[in-house]
Amino acid sequence: MRRPPVILVALALALSAGILAACGGDGGEVVAEPPAAPAEPQHPPARGDPAAGRDVWDGAGCGGCHTLADAGASGSLGPNLDDLEPSLDAVVKQVTQGGRGMPSFEGTLTEQQIVDVAAYVSGVAGK
Repeated sequence: MRRPPVILVALALALSAGILAACGGDGGEVVAEPPAAPAEPQHPPARGDPAAGRDVWDGAGCGGCHTLADAGASGSLGPNLDDLEPSLDAVVKQVTQGGRGMPSFEGTLTEQQIVDVAAYVSGVAGK
């Protein structure tokens, strides 16, 4: 019967020692760390105030880029919101994250302001 090469024996011993060390192989009790509490998800407030959202619209200069008849805005850089008729969730996402040429307003506007302007835009676009 052939003996296993010395390198295999050494590898097996090293692997066993590593496993024992990781498992607390010294005979002491292994105490597991309690799982970390999941991070509180960041959700925008559930309701927006369209009247406050109109103020956010004006203050943020949204009409410089977007068309929205209710606001008397005829910007042409961004999409025509009357034609687009975006949902509240779509406006929240776009205002928060930006993209497609629009800057992100996360950190510039509060979550409540973002939901307010989303309530305003989604409530009047195309009406």
